[in-house]
Amino acid sequence: MFLLSGGALTVSIGIFTNHAAPQLEPELACVLRGSWWSLVSSILLLIFCLIAIIARDYAFGERWRSAMDAPEKGAPRQFLWPEIVIWALGLVAVAAFTLGMLGLARVATGLLG
Repeated sequence: MFLLSGGALTVSIGIFTNHAAPQLEPELACVLRGSWWSLVSSILLLIFCLIAIIARDYAFGERWRSAMDAPEKGAPRQFLWPEIVIWALGLVAVAAFTLGMLGLARVATGLLG
C-alpha cells in the first residue's frame, strides 16, 4: 500500500498540476482533492501503525528481559490495547487507501466522457 499510494499520489499530482493539465469539472476536481487527501492519510496511518508495532514489540521484549533476569516473576503477559490500536490504524489505512484509489479511478473515467 505504501508503494501504490505513493506512486498514485506522485503520478496524479504530476499530471493534474502541470501546465498541460486537463481541465476538470468542479465535481471531478473535488473528488481528486479528496483522493489525494485519502492517499496521504493512508500513508500516514500506515506509518503510525508501524510505529505502534515497533513500540509494542519493544515493550514486550523489555518485559521478557525483565522476566529472564527474575525467573520467579514468570512470563510477561500480552496487553490487548496495543493490538486494538494497531488493527484500528491498519483498517482505517486500508479504507483511506481504497477511497483514494477509487477517487482517482472516478476522475480518470470522468475525463473520458
